[in-house]
Amino acid sequence: MRNLREIDDGLVGTLTTHTATINWRDGQVTNPATLVESVEPSVDGVVTGTHVFTRLGRFPVQFSLTNDTTTDGVTASATTLVTI
Repeated sequence: MRNLREIDDGLVGTLTTHTATINWRDGQVTNPATLVESVEPSVDGVVTGTHVFTRLGRFPVQFSLTNDTTTDGVTASATTLVTI
């Protein structure tokens, strides 16, 4: 999994809120994720979600964070390969 620090919305040092989604990339609907954010800049946030894959394979799962604090809705994404 990728560390949330690797997903940069360009607002370092700014207290912001986010919405997280996970696209499992297996043809099923993208799911909202659970996001736990920290107010401490040195503490990582965590995105979690659960999903049941209906077939075996390799899937490039995409995690996205949308900044809810700004009007332009800055979104940053990271992808990791999952093998089922």
